[in-house]
Amino acid sequence: MGQLDRITQQPDVMGGRACIRGMRVTVGMVLGQIGMGHSVDEILSDYPYLSSSFQFTEKIPGTAPYLADIHSYTFAAMPSLACSAGISALKFGVDRIAGGISRALFVEDADLHLQSLRDYDEPELDPVFEPRHSQGK
Repeated sequence: MGQLDRITQQPDVMGGRACIRGMRVTVGMVLGQIGMGHSVDEILSDYPYLSSSFQFTEKIPGTAPYLADIHSYTFAAMPSLACSAGISALKFGVDRIAGGISRALFVEDADLHLQSLRDYDEPELDPVFEPRHSQGK
């Protein structure tokens, strides 16, 4: 079934509507939010167990911020992250987790990076040009 293996339909789950595998989130719910113009980040924030880079999230915002530093790329995490497990899924999952970790590390140090740019006072270009043949004369 290819890409649609992440969508399931069972008569006893969510009234038989198509759902993201392993969750009680219907495809219609997600498509409705997309149709209303919600961004991917807004949709993910509505479903905190769906994270963009396999990090754990808080059930109640502000109660366990350290969870954002814990990533889980295990078989147990796959159903809730709408990703298949196994070697063939690495080409998708590794990019997501590596991108998420690098982004988090950069954002964590953003003030330091900005300050180092502001503190840089060595000119990059010297506006005075001297042709080579006139040097040393």
